[in-house]
Amino acid sequence: MRQCLAGASDAEARGYLAVALGLVGDRGSAPRLRELVASSRFQPELLRQGALALGLLGDKEVVPLLLEMLARATSLSSQAALASALGLIGDARSLDGLIAMTHAGGQRTDLARAFAAVALGMCADKEQLPWNARLANDANFRAVTSTLHAPDSGTGILDIL
Repeated sequence: MRQCLAGASDAEARGYLAVALGLVGDRGSAPRLRELVASSRFQPELLRQGALALGLLGDKEVVPLLLEMLARATSLSSQAALASALGLIGDARSLDGLIAMTHAGGQRTDLARAFAAVALGMCADKEQLPWNARLANDANFRAVTSTLHAPDSGTGILDIL
């Protein structure tokens, strides 16, 4: 998978490979995944997946990097991806940065501040899985309705945050 990640040019494939490396616990890939996160500033989904992979590996070096990137991020998609990644990792060191973002007033949009608030909730959540994971359990994804999953509009219950 490391070789595939190094040779892949498609951002979607790279993101899934990164998550796969995190899921199998390949700690040796952490430096490469940190590079992936740092270089994917303008690819929010790849950034989120790379950060998630590092979170799965228990890499503590990624949180300061993500907080620094969040402080500099100007696009809503990057801010949302970074806040989501910090929420998924759930490290207490991210709390101050996320709280600061929620209080940013005119410097951040309301939606960006909302993503930071959601990330704070994710950090404090006592459950290991997201709140909507139970709804996806045993779902028939071949017969899925748009209320459950609507990837194009993002309005399905499984697509929320």
